[in-house]
Amino acid sequence: METTPTTYTVTINVATMGHPKTDGTVSSSGHMWITLSDGTSMGYGLEGVTGDDDAIYEPNGLRKIAVTLTEAQYNKLLHFRDNPAEFGFEAGRYVPVMNDCIDYVWKALIFTDLVNPIGYVLYESLILRQPFNSFPKE
Repeated sequence: METTPTTYTVTINVATMGHPKTDGTVSSSGHMWITLSDGTSMGYGLEGVTGDDDAIYEPNGLRKIAVTLTEAQYNKLLHFRDNPAEFGFEAGRYVPVMNDCIDYVWKALIFTDLVNPIGYVLYESLILRQPFNSFPKE
């Protein structure tokens, strides 16, 4: 019996400022996080690493892009998620614009070799952290 190969993906999610949350409030500053193909989400906020971002934000209107991963890249993301302190993302280290949800996602993507670190530096310095308007809106 032949087995179907597992497909690994990561979805990068962006909720812009004012995006509705499931509790009836809206995002005061926006948020960025990752959803893995196993359904778990991972982000970073004031309280440290978060794991329920998909349940916090209304799905309609999010900007999302999905990328296929190799098994090795997927395992690297799991390592990043499970060892946040190794990458400087433990509770109490959140600093807007310097160590925040955007940095968390970018550093996870760099660690998995999905993003070139030079691209991250250019993004940070030239684009000035503008919302990902090129991401498709759901």
